[in-house]
Amino acid sequence: MEWLQTNFSSIAQEIVDEWAKIERSIRMDKFYQPVSLQERMDIVKALFMSRELSHAGHFYNCPNGHAFVIGEVCEWD
Repeated sequence: MEWLQTNFSSIAQEIVDEWAKIERSIRMDKFYQPVSLQERMDIVKALFMSRELSHAGHFYNCPNGHAFVIGEVCEWD
């Protein structure tokens, strides 16, 4: 029994903790995965290549921590 606790206790606890996180996420009906730097760079590159959109390359965070960009919302005369 001691060998089992020594070798598997922390690993088992990590698994239980991760399942608890997944359960909370499912119950909240939300899923969010952070956007990596490479993904952000790809998004900015795609925005610059589009003829309909342009963006200065700045990312904002909403109160929930989600990253977003603001495109051309209106035109100034």
